[in-house]
Amino acid sequence: MNVYEFGTENQRKLLFFQGSCTCWKDYLPSIELLVQQFHVIVPAMEGHDPTVKTNFVSVEKTVSDTTQYLLEHGHTSLYAVYGLSMGGSMVLRLLAEQRIPVKKAILDGAITPYEFPHWFTRLILLRDYLMIQFLRSNIFIFRLFFDPKRWAAECSDTEADYKAMFDFLKGLSRKTIWHVFDSANNYDMPIPMPEPSTEIRYWYGSLERKSRKRDIRWMQKYVAGVQMREFPDMEHGELVLVHPDRFYETVIEFLNYNEKE
Repeated sequence: MNVYEFGTENQRKLLFFQGSCTCWKDYLPSIELLVQQFHVIVPAMEGHDPTVKTNFVSVEKTVSDTTQYLLEHGHTSLYAVYGLSMGGSMVLRLLAEQRIPVKKAILDGAITPYEFPHWFTRLILLRDYLMIQFLRSNIFIFRLFFDPKRWAAECSDTEADYKAMFDFLKGLSRKTIWHVFDSANNYDMPIPMPEPSTEIRYWYGSLERKSRKRDIRWMQKYVAGVQMREFPDMEHGELVLVHPDRFYETVIEFLNYNEKE
């Protein structure tokens, strides 16, 4: 797994976990803004890095590999961690392991583990897998679910970036897609989660509220001190992927709050 570091001249370290089925480069507009104040560390998840032909394995392995990298490179503590979707799952796992202290954490639409019988999780996994296969079968089908006018970043070449998103999804291996949905919904977490010293925020868009209902309930039940924030008229992952300026302003508002106290 490759790990990319930006803004190494900055003292405060921010670990950035991407969402599944996207390329880490999709987040560069937001990362480049964070670099103004932070040393940003970006693990490129297995199966999601165009420079390496691997398959994604699990949330647990990605967190373990990331932790090993951090410790080997002298990053023994972090000011902040951000994760989108399955990346938010990795934040949860990292906090639960308590191997690296983290001051603040943002879980953006994080996926929490199912509490269903195993046979039922297999049916959900098959449904999700087939759904992604359908989405990536044709760009016209992709457009039906992801409107280019909404999902091309404000600062981008709309059609070129949109086509790149589709091509990346189409290029993911079937094994990676299967493991993504299997692991994101069924990764191992201690229940209840060990009480963290980290200040935790759970973000979600109002347009994904129904999809995140179970995750929000899990967070409130098992994660002590978590605070929720809903963003009006936002889909899952839209803030970080499409609105980098607003994303940056919102992140900085939280991360810099009470910094001098």
